[in-house]
Amino acid sequence: MTNSDEMMTRYLFGELSESERAELETEYFADPGAFNRLERFENDLIDDYTRGRLGGDTRARFERVYLSDPNRRTRLKRIV
Repeated sequence: MTNSDEMMTRYLFGELSESERAELETEYFADPGAFNRLERFENDLIDDYTRGRLGGDTRARFERVYLSDPNRRTRLKRIV
């Protein structure tokens, strides 16, 4: 599995299969560099959302799935 942008987006939006999710989590728990890439990607995704730079489908997915988590909504409020 590669840590492509689409793969990380699907991970953050809960769209990976259980085996894909487990593989990605195993990788980022074992490799600090992989974890840092995912963390940076998530920060960039939040930044793009707050600046209105997410496309229609991605923005809708972000709002529907990502922001359904109370901790993530709180994190977004701290940033904005």
